[in-house]
Amino acid sequence: MPRVDLCYHLDKLPNSEAEALYVAFPLAAGKNPEVRLDVPGAAMRPGLDQIPGTATDWHSVQHYFAVSDDQHTVVVASPTSHSCK
Repeated sequence: MPRVDLCYHLDKLPNSEAEALYVAFPLAAGKNPEVRLDVPGAAMRPGLDQIPGTATDWHSVQHYFAVSDDQHTVVVASPTSHSCK
């Protein structure tokens, strides 16, 4: 199975203000792609399986997200205990 490992290291100064880190994955997909997010307790399709009125401009994931079209599926996993070399 084809695989690409990306390792991110973040060095930052302590800060008591609210902060966020966003990592974009611009994945190309065919027409009508389907996105699934692993949220606590379920797999969710943004805009379809979420509570009306909740955020649609960003999403947090538990362990992975997947983008599928009629030919391919790309899964991006976010393990919590992985050491990069």
